[in-house]
Amino acid sequence: MARAFTFVAFAVMVALSTRLWASTDDASPQLRVRTAEGQALYHVGERIPLELSFTGPENKRFEINMASYDRSGRMGYEDFNLAPATGWADPLHVYFGSSSGFMGGGLTGFGSLSAKPTVINLDLNEWVRFDQPGTYTVVVVSHRVSDVSTGRGSRFGLQSLSLTSNPIQLRIIPATRAWQRAKLSSIMKELEENPKPTGIEPDSLKGAIADLRFLGTAAAARLMAQHLREDEPALMYECALGLDGLRDKLHPVAIAAMNRLIDDPDFPVFSWFLNTMSVLQLSDSDPAVQREERATSTDAD
Repeated sequence: MARAFTFVAFAVMVALSTRLWASTDDASPQLRVRTAEGQALYHVGERIPLELSFTGPENKRFEINMASYDRSGRMGYEDFNLAPATGWADPLHVYFGSSSGFMGGGLTGFGSLSAKPTVINLDLNEWVRFDQPGTYTVVVVSHRVSDVSTGRGSRFGLQSLSLTSNPIQLRIIPATRAWQRAKLSSIMKELEENPKPTGIEPDSLKGAIADLRFLGTAAAARLMAQHLREDEPALMYECALGLDGLRDKLHPVAIAAMNRLIDDPDFPVFSWFLNTMSVLQLSDSDPAVQREERATSTDAD
């Protein structure tokens, strides 16, 4: 009964968001979401880039937080509502449940909404891991816009506005082994061409690292373990979160790979490597027990 009520509530949200988007009232901020290039068909484990477009009146009344870095505890501006309620999971549920889930600070900026869309690019996979093929409806609720005329804004930690997007529909299909092998080969080629990059990373490398994080295969898990190194800052954040976000059945694969690296005298094991390993070894669903297990596992490692 509870699940039925949740689904009905979600359907109402979709209907309302569609009606709101169709409104011609230009006095209110609006949020429009689409996938990159309007794509709707994706494989399980394929990265799904989203474009969030924000518009508003030309009076500088509404301010937007422009942050678009990773979700390691610093990106709570959007909620992602999906129907149906099964076939997918939050990949970092255990990571956040077992600790404060915070890796550090991040720079951000602010801008004013106008009739010209302000676009924020995010990967849906950071919040949603599709484990089963199917057709899914996604609605985004954003909290990054502030009404500066009333003082209600996110810049100073006050309450922000809630903007609900139009619904989008995604069709998720099974990932064949051939597709997975081709994707991993492309990722490895990009990593080989940009070994231990310094300075600003090229977009092609950023994309390859994100693809590796979300691919969700045994081979990808082993490769992420190899690149979870303090001397590879371009990869270590994404590889740590990618390993934390693996499906349960791949945890033994990742742990075995990490144990082999611990035994390798030439591999530089450091604190995040051990912290990531501790998350992969959690067995209980209760956050309090998870935190205790994680602390014990980290001390043992």
